Amino acid sequence: MATALSPDGNILAIGLNDLSTRWFDTRTLVELGRVDLGDLPTSDGTMRVPRLLRFVDNQRLRVTLDWWDYLSSPNDGNTYLV
Repeated sequence: MATALSPDGNILAIGLNDLSTRWFDTRTLVELGRVDLGDLPTSDGTMRVPRLLRFVDNQRLRVTLDWWDYLSSPNDGNTYLV
């Protein structure tokens, strides 16, 4: 599971083991949206869970799927803008 808070603090994003990422209004905890990541291609063709979430700005979120344990950081091959 992964989490991220938007720069303005209004949106909380959560990456879950069901291969989805969901985002919520931090004031009301109402779900604002979700995306299923299970159908996205990965660098090795296997399904991977969201492991790292980073906001680009207050509305756009980069989701990085699980990467090889021996790499110190992910590559963009398993990163998507949602």
